[in-house]
Amino acid sequence: MQSLLGSRPTWVKLALALPVALPTIYLAYFSWQVSRHTSSTKGRRPASRTRDAPANALPWTPASLPEQVRADDAGWVLTYERVVSLPVPVSSLAIPATIVADEGETPSLLMRAYAVGAQVAFSSTPQAYLMRNAIGEPRLRRTFDKDWIRALAFHNGDIVNGVYRVAYHGKGSTSRSERVELVIEAPLSFKGSAPHGLILAEVQLDDDGDHVLFVNETWMWRRDDEKPTLIEGSVGGWFHSLLAGWLVMKGIRNVTG
Repeated sequence: MQSLLGSRPTWVKLALALPVALPTIYLAYFSWQVSRHTSSTKGRRPASRTRDAPANALPWTPASLPEQVRADDAGWVLTYERVVSLPVPVSSLAIPATIVADEGETPSLLMRAYAVGAQVAFSSTPQAYLMRNAIGEPRLRRTFDKDWIRALAFHNGDIVNGVYRVAYHGKGSTSRSERVELVIEAPLSFKGSAPHGLILAEVQLDDDGDHVLFVNETWMWRRDDEKPTLIEGSVGGWFHSLLAGWLVMKGIRNVTG
């Protein structure tokens, strides 16, 4: 193979190498961009604690996490991934930096715009394309459309991108924060084993009200004898974290104009 390449003109060698090199270069640049604007952490709670295991590897749990999963001794492996933006100056926002932390109330303009930006971005990914093609219900396929997402109020019960149902809106993980939680809900047309999980979007104001953090979290759970979830794997988890960071950036772009 080396001798064959060596006998070819330089432009032919480049033509053969570029299909591999360009995606690699782009992925490296993409990863660098995401790492400049976000940071990520992960945690995992085993199905049953051993003497050497930490009492709880989780900083907190979402409001819509099922009760049968919430308890430490519930027999479920619970894993989370948390992606947080760098502090964004309030002065750079195109939307008032106000939050609505009352449970069940309509999300604030800031919360809604951030969630819309992230979900619109997700709707254009290959993953969303495959999900849409796998769903048979026309009413659910409609929820992938950008005009549908942009008009969404993110009230409890609203569906976005086919499988995500809004299950909670209210106070976030800090005293000056607001979040929206969306549980994964497999449609009737889905064939196979549906993953157990939820995603959430959160905005956090600092104590002085000068900066805001934008958060994306993914929570997944499974029985101890089931296959590891996507975010537990080294490669799959890395790609998912990269995608989540990109969605945070897209959400921020939607609130900064």
